[in-house]
Amino acid sequence: MNCAATGKWIDALLDGELDPKNAAEVEEHLAGCAACKQRYEARRAVSSNIRRLDLGYAAPESLRSRIGAMLEAEQAAAGQAVAAERAGAAVAASARVIPMPQAPAGQTSARSAVAQPAAIQPKPSTSRASRGRTRWLMLAGWPVALAASALLATVLLQQRSQEADEVVAAHVRSLLADHLNDVVSTSHHTVKPWFAGKIDFSPPVPDLTSLGFELVGGRLDYLDHQQVAAIVYRKHGHIINVLASQPGRDTTNIPHTAHVQGYSVRSWRQSGLNLVAVSDIDPSELANLEKGFETPPAPSPEPAAPTP
Repeated sequence: MNCAATGKWIDALLDGELDPKNAAEVEEHLAGCAACKQRYEARRAVSSNIRRLDLGYAAPESLRSRIGAMLEAEQAAAGQAVAAERAGAAVAASARVIPMPQAPAGQTSARSAVAQPAAIQPKPSTSRASRGRTRWLMLAGWPVALAASALLATVLLQQRSQEADEVVAAHVRSLLADHLNDVVSTSHHTVKPWFAGKIDFSPPVPDLTSLGFELVGGRLDYLDHQQVAAIVYRKHGHIINVLASQPGRDTTNIPHTAHVQGYSVRSWRQSGLNLVAVSDIDPSELANLEKGFETPPAPSPEPAAPTP
């Protein structure tokens, strides 16, 4: 391993992200290269100082429980207040003045002297108080709801960022660790059957030669200790890894388009699988690649076998 490759792996070695094989190769180079060893020690000192500052904060699980309990209590109280107000409105709507029989003209009825009962109406002050309580409860619940929404949004964004970083890391590993392909072939008739029996799904391997994407081969890769299929293409000298996995794996929450650490990432769903393409190529090329996967062009004709 040379100095350029070692320089790219120093941070991964410090963070414990290298597999045993690559870790051993980096450590072997550091043992014999004073310049790289000095760079490694400098970065280790910086990393150690940052950790001592204790800048990170992990929200406790109890916070999520307290927020959920507060939301449920606020919703229950608001529901009771609304129900009480509706009941009062129903009583007011059903109450009415009972009409009395009219006496003949010129005669005075004894009952006419009886005052007609007044309409039964809820006390205005009680109705206003009920509405005031309801409004207060609704307003009081907004800060809690906003805090909960912000917390969940932060968790989701962190999860998306971690998943996208994992995909980019898999792409970089394939280029640096000399493990780009397990099967090397430009024919999808060779690459696609190779996955049979190695994973429990069949990844799409379209022939995209007419779109300028040359099939290079395929391999098995790992994301979060789960096997995924990697289909490798090349265009204009740029390597493109297309990782296929079943739903629920690391690529589920990656945005449709993203830019991570200088690499373009594009994800989509197809035939019940999660697909994500990653490369340092222009993002528009990954959009063309996705269209090719969804609507494969007619395959290029196989070259004729030479006549003996």
